[in-house]
Amino acid sequence: MILCLLSTLLNPPSFIPNVQSARRILICAPSNAAVDEIVRRINFKGLSTDNNKIVHPSIVRLGTFEGIHDSTRKYTLDELVNSNLKSSHSSLLNLIQEKKSIYSNILLDIEKLKNEFSSVGESNLDLLHRLDCATKDQKKIQNEIRELNRSLDDNRFKLKLKILNDAQIICSTLSASAHDILKKVQSFDLVIVDEACQAVELSTLIPLKYNPKKVILVGDPNQLPPTVFSMAAQKFQYEQSLFQRLSTFTNPILLSVQYRMHPDISAFPREYFYQNKLDNGINMKNLCQQPWHSDPMTGPYLFFNVDGKDKSLPKKSFLNHQEALVACKLVAYLLKNNPKINFESRIAIITPYREQRNELNNVFSKHFGQSIFKYIQIGTVDGFQGQEKDIIIFSCVRAHSDQGIGFLSDTRRLNVALTRAKYSLFVLGSADVLSQNPIWNALILNAKQRNLFANYNQEFWNRISFDLKNNSDNAMHETPKRKRDDKRRNKNQKRRR
Repeated sequence: MILCLLSTLLNPPSFIPNVQSARRILICAPSNAAVDEIVRRINFKGLSTDNNKIVHPSIVRLGTFEGIHDSTRKYTLDELVNSNLKSSHSSLLNLIQEKKSIYSNILLDIEKLKNEFSSVGESNLDLLHRLDCATKDQKKIQNEIRELNRSLDDNRFKLKLKILNDAQIICSTLSASAHDILKKVQSFDLVIVDEACQAVELSTLIPLKYNPKKVILVGDPNQLPPTVFSMAAQKFQYEQSLFQRLSTFTNPILLSVQYRMHPDISAFPREYFYQNKLDNGINMKNLCQQPWHSDPMTGPYLFFNVDGKDKSLPKKSFLNHQEALVACKLVAYLLKNNPKINFESRIAIITPYREQRNELNNVFSKHFGQSIFKYIQIGTVDGFQGQEKDIIIFSCVRAHSDQGIGFLSDTRRLNVALTRAKYSLFVLGSADVLSQNPIWNALILNAKQRNLFANYNQEFWNRISFDLKNNSDNAMHETPKRKRDDKRRNKNQKRRR
């Protein structure tokens, strides 16, 4: 959706009247994960123009290095500045390194002279003179390095301003948008806040201080709200988003077409969360069709009825070892049966519970080693809001009939979990336990009616090994088809607009 919006605003189609182009856009979201997802999509897919060309706008990612995903760090302000400095100020950088090397040698000389001085005493005037000269040289070089660094800092700051002023799109978390440097650059034509329903009002107000000409809040009130732990704050509705407040006295625009999911995945959310007001994009079934769908075990959507046992842990968290094992087996099955497909960074395993996330990390590490993590991402449902993957495995965890299903009963959390996948969604859970809840009962009945429900078969899963040798890295490439699918989807989105 963000890509469609940016395509329209940066390059207004001629057939849409009265749409002025936005030359500079600030895009914010509550979390680093959501911002990184936006940056990845913009740079991987690009933006469509009126004549069906794909353009890649200049983009800068603001934020602290540690909080930013590896895949988007090359777009950070510091990385862009460092890269520019290496090419445009190489002589200055080399001079600083040269002076630092001289300074280090002087320090070594001083240390040697001091050792000699302590052994021969103060009577050696020549040694005393050499030590005095070395100390003066040290101070001189120290001052030169200080001046050179000051010059480098000045150039670095000027480069930061230039890069930010030249950027068409700046992406940042809401909190990072408070950075003072944004006050010193050109104003923004537009501020877009994505996942606006997941941000408290005060956070959403931060980027508005730059007095943009327009503000667009993008969010889904059917998904998770801001996380507020303070009961006192909740009492005064601190968890209310600005999106929610504005929705009470304005008419929000409903974006009624989804371009992410295979129709088999979107079928249940469309009916139960959006009352059939959400349509699939044109030709989504064909656009989302993948080679592994020919196997009924790895189709677009399947509920696996896993008869596992959950384990209650401190801090009201739970884990389910059996579901973690099934998730491992399912990934192994996918990779081994599709050796020519590149699954790198295309699979995510999500769960409502932090302890299950830890269990999944442990089980995958134990059976596959660290190399498996180039294919998969493991996280909580809450942490995955605003993101997407080609394949999602959803581990529900709860399996004790006498303990209920906890916050799995939150329809907003369930909606997030069920709408992250593009091509395949596999739900692992205990049908008997989950069916105690009305919405889960509806989901399970829906899966059975569509023949997308599979009971756990111990014998079948036992035959699946964790050995991935058949899945040769040299043969794992299918990216051209994936890029063609994305281009076709972008064209369909453009026609729909």
